[in-house]
Amino acid sequence: PTLILVLTGERKTKTFRYRNTRDHFWHACLFWLFLIYPIVSITSVQGLKCRQIGGTWWLEWDLIHECPWIHPSSATFVWSFISILLYPIGIPVFTYLQLLRKRIPDQ
Repeated sequence: PTLILVLTGERKTKTFRYRNTRDHFWHACLFWLFLIYPIVSITSVQGLKCRQIGGTWWLEWDLIHECPWIHPSSATFVWSFISILLYPIGIPVFTYLQLLRKRIPDQ
């Protein structure tokens, strides 16, 4: 909805309809992030959780793969590190920045 309003030029006029649509869009996005936050945070951290079995370190959630800490250039390590930055750290920072932008603490 917000993209349609921007493309049709309604963003420039800042009409009530635009503000209402934008506010509903951001409320829906923040609610969705609130719902997925625990699941994606646990999943992204599990990508680096390892267990030692027989002298070799293995991923705890998938014992087929070796621990990514042993090979920091592996795709599993890079993907886990990026997902940890994006989800468990990025979602709270994004939410906090949105609260600051809307000046919620001042109201």
